[in-house]
Amino acid sequence: MGQRLSITCTVVKGDPPISLRWLRDERDLPKDGDVRIHNLADYSSTLLFDPVKPEHRANYTCVASNEAGSERHSAAMVIHGMHTTTT
Repeated sequence: MGQRLSITCTVVKGDPPISLRWLRDERDLPKDGDVRIHNLADYSSTLLFDPVKPEHRANYTCVASNEAGSERHSAAMVIHGMHTTTT
């Protein structure tokens, strides 16, 4: 928590044009949220979290599609934080 994190999705083969989009818990990632999306090329996209917050805990999916079909890959963001105990 509080650190930077990036998640990159890169398409290694497939005919252009390729469309890349991100899902958060199977819903489109909001464009007005605090997670930035950088499309680095026609075949690569990166999510940027700066800083990582507890509410970022979710399952993120990159969906790549072209005329031939689509592929998707997911990763779960697990956040470990400091826990305080009061005695």
